[in-house]
Amino acid sequence: MPGRPVSVIVTPTGGMLTPAQHPHVPTQPGQIAEDVARCAAAGASVAALHARRPDHAATCDSAVYREINELVRRRCDVVVNNSTGGGLNGDMGRETADGAVVDHEQRLAGAGAGADTCTLDTITAYVRGPDGETLMSTPRWFARRLAAAFRAAGAKPECRTW
Repeated sequence: MPGRPVSVIVTPTGGMLTPAQHPHVPTQPGQIAEDVARCAAAGASVAALHARRPDHAATCDSAVYREINELVRRRCDVVVNNSTGGGLNGDMGRETADGAVVDHEQRLAGAGAGADTCTLDTITAYVRGPDGETLMSTPRWFARRLAAAFRAAGAKPECRTW
């Protein structure tokens, strides 16, 4: 249908890719912001962001997200979406007696970093990453906690049902 608005979403880092797998994946705040700015210049209007620690492992640390968000906004005008799935390793993963899981408290940390939207993944599944299988669990009670954290932070949920 002609004239319908289109949103082009860029995800420069993704939840699991590391420089060991692809040498050009941006994982540090300045690299991510530069990549988003290039994509915005080419027509992207939404940046779905994943934060990483200096060692390239996943995090939802709000300070890291705030830095990325500020750098992106200085360079271009896009809707900023912070992931609250974040990845499977680093701060995001923890070992339990039943195996690896994505930590709920870490996921919540990504909500308070000043994004326009945050992901509200409703997935509960075993996700296979470079380090093996990890349980990504989002029971209803936790989805409600995420949604409440987004409301408190002034961010809108980006819902995915997978």
